[in-house]
Amino acid sequence: MAFQLSVNKKPQLAELDLDTRLERIRHNKEFISSKSSGEKVSWLQEELNRLSRSRGEEGKVLEVNGKFDAATAKAVKEFQTSYGIDDQGQLVNGGGLRVDGIVGPRTMRALDLAAGRNTLSAEEYFKTIKKPYVAKKEIVEMPKVEAPEEQLVKAEVKPLPIEKDLELLNTNVCVALPPVVAAKDVSPEKLQAVLDEKCKGPCPLAAQTIIDLCIDHGFDISLFLGQALQESHIGTAAGRPLRTKNIFNVGNVDSGANRYMDSWEAGAENYLKLMSRAYGKTAEDVIKSDFKRTDTGDHYASDPSYSAKIAAHVSFFRNKLNS
Repeated sequence: MAFQLSVNKKPQLAELDLDTRLERIRHNKEFISSKSSGEKVSWLQEELNRLSRSRGEEGKVLEVNGKFDAATAKAVKEFQTSYGIDDQGQLVNGGGLRVDGIVGPRTMRALDLAAGRNTLSAEEYFKTIKKPYVAKKEIVEMPKVEAPEEQLVKAEVKPLPIEKDLELLNTNVCVALPPVVAAKDVSPEKLQAVLDEKCKGPCPLAAQTIIDLCIDHGFDISLFLGQALQESHIGTAAGRPLRTKNIFNVGNVDSGANRYMDSWEAGAENYLKLMSRAYGKTAEDVIKSDFKRTDTGDHYASDPSYSAKIAAHVSFFRNKLNS
C-alpha cells in the first residue's frame, strides 16, 4: 500500500494577497523599496497620488505601473519629509520620518493615518518598531572648559582626543559643557555682538526675536544658536537655508526636497516645536542621546560627528553669553 505524506507548505511572499502583505509591513516583517514591484507598489503609488490630489498637486501624480521607479522613490521621500509620528503614535506635520525612500512600519503608519485608516494601536505600533540601540560610548575632552560636576553629561567613557571625535560613528558624546544660560538673562545687545562675530552677514532673525522665541518655548538658547550656526551660519550662508527661509534645514534633505517657510520666524518656530517634541530642549539632553529622536530612535543628522560639532558651538555661545 502506498502512503502519501501531506506537508503544510509555507506560502511564498508572491502567493500572499495584498492585504496580508500590507499587514506584514505594519508589523515590520516586509518593506516596499526600490527592489519591490507589483501589486504593493501599485498600491503605494495610488496612495501617494491620493495625497497629491488632496493637496492640489496634480503635477506630482505618479503613473500606477507597479514599478518602484525614480519618480516613486522621490514621492516617498517627499512624503517622509512632510510627515512624522509623535511619541503618542499620532501623525504630525513637519517631517520626522527617516528620509530613505523605504516604506517600513513608520512610513506605513503615517500613510495609514494620513488616509484616515484604522491601523495598529499606538501600543502595538511602538512594540513593533522597538529595537535595542547599542551605541559606542566615548568622551570628548573639550579644551579650556570648566564646569561643576553636575554639568557633566554622564556616560561610561574612555578618554578620546578632541581631534578624533570627528571620526566617531553612532557615538554618545560625553562633554563638560559650560553652565546653562537662560534666554531671559541674555540682553539683545550682547547677543547681537555675538551674532555679528559669528554670522557671515546680517542675521535674518533679530537678537530680541531669538531671545523671545527661546523664552516662549523654554528652550536652551545656546542649543538654538549652536544648531543654527552648524546648519546655516545662522541664516547667513548661501544655499538652501537662505532660499527656503529655513535656517535649521528642517525638511531640506539630501534627496533634494526642500521645505519653504513663510518667514524666518516661522522656520525657527518649526524647529523649536520639532526639537521640543522629539529630541529635547537642552544641549545636555540632546548631546547625551546623540541627537536621537525619543519616538523613533532616528538621528537628527546623518553626520556621525554632529553631536561633537554642536557641543563645541554650544560651549562657544555659553562662554560668550556668560562673560
